[in-house]
Amino acid sequence: MLSGINFSPPLYFLFNFCIQLVFPTSIETLRFQSLIWTLIGLVICFMVCRRLWGTSPALIGSFLVASSSDLLLSNASEARHYSMFFACGAWVLYELTRKENNKKLLPFTFFAHLSLCLVHYLGIIFSSIVGLVLLIKNRRIPKTLVCCWLLAIPLYLYFLTNQSSHLGAWPRPNSINDLFDAYRGAIVFLFLLIPVFAGLLSASGKSFSKQTLGHLPHPVIIVAFFWYLTPFLAWCISHISGVNLFKERYFIPKEAGLVVLVTFAFHKVFESLGFLSCKSFAGKFFPLFSTSILCLLLLFLHLKRSVFALDPNRNYYSWLLYDDQFYSEDIPMVFYGDPVFFPNAYKHSEKAYFLLDDERLNSIYSQFSAKIKIVNYEDLNDFKSFILVSEKDDLPELHPSAFQVTKLGKFHERLSLVCTKFEKMDFSEPKSPS
Repeated sequence: MLSGINFSPPLYFLFNFCIQLVFPTSIETLRFQSLIWTLIGLVICFMVCRRLWGTSPALIGSFLVASSSDLLLSNASEARHYSMFFACGAWVLYELTRKENNKKLLPFTFFAHLSLCLVHYLGIIFSSIVGLVLLIKNRRIPKTLVCCWLLAIPLYLYFLTNQSSHLGAWPRPNSINDLFDAYRGAIVFLFLLIPVFAGLLSASGKSFSKQTLGHLPHPVIIVAFFWYLTPFLAWCISHISGVNLFKERYFIPKEAGLVVLVTFAFHKVFESLGFLSCKSFAGKFFPLFSTSILCLLLLFLHLKRSVFALDPNRNYYSWLLYDDQFYSEDIPMVFYGDPVFFPNAYKHSEKAYFLLDDERLNSIYSQFSAKIKIVNYEDLNDFKSFILVSEKDDLPELHPSAFQVTKLGKFHERLSLVCTKFEKMDFSEPKSPS
């Protein structure tokens, strides 16, 4: 948190720091943790919608979004903090459904907004949207929100002023296609709903009326609507200014807003068609049953796509897995290139070294983690032996006469990387005969 390498999720870092004091975590544990945060967020979204519109619409809305949102499904398996960001956003929406005059609940509202702000720097934007809606509705902003912002904003200003210069330098594509990709799940979802709604309306012979639509029952609807617009607003800002924060996962709380919007829409549809007042078992549970079948189908398709990508013949990530025969000799592995392209090097971090020609990258990675060991050509001259993984099988700046070179073959048949073993030669003079 204080290194300047990554400043955006202080709550996530602090949370896992405390966990590591009791239970040391690995990258696999963090992926499992992301799945747990996703499930927690979905359960809270269900509780929000059930409190406002009942169990059946809440279940349908939660199931549909959970099964059709590529953003949620992908981040549920990532070792990152975005699933926690989603869960904190759902918590904030849940606090909006509580009674405003209950002072005993104010600490929960404060910590919900503080968690949302500190799990990602854009959480302040989502919290501000809540404050703006409450200002319009009640002519004032709750003190709990103001206190939260007064604590979070100076903290982020400190992190921003101490960040490393390389942060934020990566490109963020913001074409019109990228904007459509941000809403791709919702677009597919809407196309699935159109024939369902049309069939229900034609079967019942009923139509919506102004009284049926009515007015928005709760400010949580407005908050959810503006949350869902945040990627579009960020996309517009990226085109009219030099600030480009258009990255879909930065706006993952919008998926909690989508659950609310979808549940509200189904509530109005069911209310119009009389499903809510239906007392028969078939009429009451048929929508839930049919939606569950549809969600299982969507999850099955997502699973098929994931399994297709994980096939070793197609998965570039698996091609970078080591062959354990290289470690049987207890020889260091030296990777020539950017460590980001060798993610599995951390499996045997005590034997993995990185050789970089770029001084800027040397400086960055030397400060990034103690597990990333950066070496130069002079350091290699001190090695007794090592295996070089590179696109070339020699090191021109190394003293070739000092090492015996053995070619071990390609690192992987689909990669251009080759493995070369360097063993220092023994130049000790033989003893003269007595």
